[in-house]
Amino acid sequence: MLSLAFEHHPDYKKVARASVIQTDSVDQKTTLIQFRVRNVIKEVTSNREVISEEIYLWGYEGSGADGRELKYEEAKNLLLQATSKKALTLQMQQEVFDNEIAIFTRKAEDFKKVAEMRAVHLVEAHGRFKELVGGKRYEAVYPVLPPDIMGVYVLNPVPKDLF
Repeated sequence: MLSLAFEHHPDYKKVARASVIQTDSVDQKTTLIQFRVRNVIKEVTSNREVISEEIYLWGYEGSGADGRELKYEEAKNLLLQATSKKALTLQMQQEVFDNEIAIFTRKAEDFKKVAEMRAVHLVEAHGRFKELVGGKRYEAVYPVLPPDIMGVYVLNPVPKDLF
């Protein structure tokens, strides 16, 4: 499925890596960012390095400083369950997406912290695995930043009827 977002296949249309929808799954604008964290993990006692990758999902609701970061499970549930309730014009989608890029740029430090946290988690997981199978200890060499953004999904609430 992911490869269809990058490569042409004669039997399928391209899969969107960016989407703006109206859904009844949210009460305020919510943005989901699917990204790949690449880490160089180095053995503590040697110069041997291993590249490790993880796809992760991060999100936030709201637009400014009052926005709230979503827990991973919340973001995952929204990604899997939110459905579009109303078709938006391409122009409207583009305007919302362009605005979201500006908001995301202001949240770059938060995004970077999430990537760094995932790097630490990955090193710990490698360490536990190696302990179980009797291997070497690992330490992180900072994640490759910025992470590769694989998908951006902006979920807007369906407007409430005023009448």
